Amino acid sequence: MTLGYTQEKLLAASYAALRAHPTSEQAKALVVKLAAMVEEHTIQTGVRKNKRKDAAGKLGYATGAFLADLLRSRNADKTNGWVYRSLKKASFKGEAVAWRTFEQLFKGLQGLGFLDHVPGHKVADDPYDDRTQYAARFRATPALLKFCVDHHVEPTKWSEHFLFKYDLPEHPVDLRARKPKDYLGRSIVPTGTPMEFERTNKVAKIEDAVRELNEFFDKQILRGGEHHGYIRIFSNGDDSDFDWNKGGGYTASI
Repeated sequence: MTLGYTQEKLLAASYAALRAHPTSEQAKALVVKLAAMVEEHTIQTGVRKNKRKDAAGKLGYATGAFLADLLRSRNADKTNGWVYRSLKKASFKGEAVAWRTFEQLFKGLQGLGFLDHVPGHKVADDPYDDRTQYAARFRATPALLKFCVDHHVEPTKWSEHFLFKYDLPEHPVDLRARKPKDYLGRSIVPTGTPMEFERTNKVAKIEDAVRELNEFFDKQILRGGEHHGYIRIFSNGDDSDFDWNKGGGYTASI
């Protein structure tokens, strides 16, 4: 079976942050059912001999978080339904979902026919594109979408069933060097190289203003969208006359 993907489609994948939980009664019931099916499949295939005592906790949370990422991406025009997530153990350190739990989850969903999976590999050759990384790609199958509908969770209305939680940026000011001059003709226009800088009183005042804005938006309930917080990116930081007066536009934090 072909998954019908191209490098361009894989490159457009969104990040699976695994930081969401179901809020509607329908979504909660769906996640409980799906987690139980994953656990049962794991036992039937011999991956595990016994059910986890905390299956309803850790696996349940991971199932809800991953399902939310998958459904949101399925309804985004640019991502083609794909999400990416590194499967390296180190990438899960300190995260809400443990590596072993996620491994059980994605393999279980794949075994149930609910998940397309492309193993980590290089998806771009442009040295100026920072997405030339090895990371696994995932996508909900039509069977999973139908399963959601059958359990009264319409995939196109994912924002009515799940709530995403993001950490606001601790330091919402970024400084970049001047862009390189040899990028003309490249498909991806590079940004300037990140620079270290001293957090002077002037920088502290800029950051305080951005934090105040971020904290205000974080208290609001957004539907059909999300808020990760803003950062201000200043450019040409290596210019001799730079004094936090170049660039500084507000950019959505990722």
